[in-house]
Amino acid sequence: MICETPSSETVIAPELWICAPSRALTVVPGDERIDHERIDAASDALRALGWSVKEAANVRQVDKSFAGTDAQRAAGFEEAMCAPQADLVLALRGGSGTARILDRINWDRVGASHAVFMGLSDLTAINLALYAKCGKASWQGPVAAAFSIPDETRVEFFMRAMSRPLFEEKLVAQGEAIEAEGVLWGGNLSVLTSLIGTPYFPQIDGGILYLEDINEPAWRVSRMLSQLKLSGVLQRQKLILAGDFTGTDRNAGSGAGRYTLRDAMSECGLPVVYGLPYGHINSTMCLPFGVSGRVTLRDETLVIRADNCPVPTEFPGAQQANAPLWWV
Repeated sequence: MICETPSSETVIAPELWICAPSRALTVVPGDERIDHERIDAASDALRALGWSVKEAANVRQVDKSFAGTDAQRAAGFEEAMCAPQADLVLALRGGSGTARILDRINWDRVGASHAVFMGLSDLTAINLALYAKCGKASWQGPVAAAFSIPDETRVEFFMRAMSRPLFEEKLVAQGEAIEAEGVLWGGNLSVLTSLIGTPYFPQIDGGILYLEDINEPAWRVSRMLSQLKLSGVLQRQKLILAGDFTGTDRNAGSGAGRYTLRDAMSECGLPVVYGLPYGHINSTMCLPFGVSGRVTLRDETLVIRADNCPVPTEFPGAQQANAPLWWV
């Protein structure tokens, strides 16, 4: 996308690709009608932020609730990640089905790509695989469809994360005072535990594990945390950053029978910080996956800082590129 500024200087907008490794974005869940209006609204919102938006071939396809067949979704992901001028790749939406395509992807090819990937929820499978198979860092953050709903806080988190390799956020959170350094990683708890024991699950020692989920009762959260513990994953981490767990305490019980998210988390044997604005919420923040970071919590002020985060070679409003323009 080339535009003319008032001074007649030619400006090339950074290229953002939308891929669809998961479910189709339909008008009604389980329907065959693609929600073109919402996809268009999301694309328009991203263009308004200064991105040139392109779509992988399967973004507007549907096959058994997925955005195309397994082969089509794998090809679409590779198409976006390996496009010659791709700066950033956003998943259209989460849902289910991403793990089905992991063994169809050419990870050597994807690992050589300069594009930065961001996803959430079911796309945790991609974050895990990128790091396990390629040693490639990525982002947990809003899916493309989220931008069809205006939210200034989400946009601020997103644009700030994409603008520079230094990541730093100061947030309100709860927990015991702590200071720790380690690899930042994590994602959706259900998806993360589902890949334990596969070639797509990385071994990260001394990590800072961030987690989120939606509509999983506390007893199921406890079961998944037990799986992480019994498989040896939790023992290798330094702490947990708990994001949004919408619906977890909805039917937690009462009195002596009450069992909540905090009860489940307290049993994992690690310090836990609560209140991270991350997950299935409109104003979700972005979090780097697979980079070394530092976390401090004092007086309910959480500071997360990480250097050398993956950022697009070009981004809206930049005076210069973050790296040489490798395609020139």
